[in-house]
Parts: sequence; C-alpha cells; structure tokens
Amino acid sequence: MPIPSPLSIATSSITRLLKEEDTYRAEVVAQEERIRRLHEEGIGTGAGATGQGRASGKEEEEDGYDDRENVKFILRQETQALAETKAVFAPLRNRIVAATEKLEVVLCFFVIVLPHVFHKIPRYACARITDSVRDGYQADNSDGVDPAEVKKAKEALAKAKGG
Repeated sequence: MPIPSPLSIATSSITRLLKEEDTYRAEVVAQEERIRRLHEEGIGTGAGATGQGRASGKEEEEDGYDDRENVKFILRQETQALAETKAVFAPLRNRIVAATEKLEVVLCFFVIVLPHVFHKIPRYACARITDSVRDGYQADNSDGVDPAEVKKAKEALAKAKGG
C-alpha cells in the first residue's frame, strides 16, 4: 500500500473535521428536542419525564418524592450538556479553517509549483524530496498529481468554505 500523499492527508483531515462538525450539529438538534420535550411533559404539568404525574400531593409528602424536582434536575443536566456541545463549535471551526489553509497551500504546491519544477530538478536532488511527495506527484499521472486527488481536495475546500 503506497504512502498517502500530503494532498490526500490534508483532504482527509478536512473531511474528518467536517463530519465531526455535522455530528455535533445533529447532537445539538437532538439535545434541543429532549429539552423541548422535558418542558412540555414535565415542568408545565408537574409530571415526570415519562409524562405521568402523581395521583395526589399527599403521596408526594409521604415518600418525599417530587416529580417536578426530578424533571428540573434532568432539564438542568440536558441544558448543561447542550451548552458544552455548543462550546465545541468555535474551536472546531478554528481547526477547520487551519486545515483549509493547509490544504490550499498543499494543493497550490501540487497543482501549480510542482509540475513546473519537478522535471527540472536534477535526479540526485530528487532523493531529497520525500517519498510521499514524489508518490503523490506521480500517482497515475506522470505529468502531475492524480486528478482524482485534486478533485477531492477541491470538493473538500468548497465544502469547508460553505460553498
């Protein structure tokens, strides 16, 4: 199995970060839905998280259990979890921006710089270019980087930039 090129590594990094962001967005939606249901089922009616309240206030006093307090506790926990999930977005977005910038540099190197200088480098000097760069440059296309890799990189950049 050939070593992945810097271009494919940078592309995979952005793809992974975007999937992570999508996962967190789905989690936020699920948490907001749980909080909404807790509000509807519990707080307004005095019922528990299952939607079933106590038969009388006398029963609550006898065993010291209050469904509303339980729902309030669960609601606080869910609200805290939601806040923690939302706090992930800013650092994650910063990592996506950094990965996007890195991919742009790598893509520029593979598509613009390398094709013009690779064949002009003396053979002995080519040994100094890392194997992964050479492999990435020569994959399936002796005149440049693998077109499929470039296409994936450009798609990842477009998605990361919201386009």
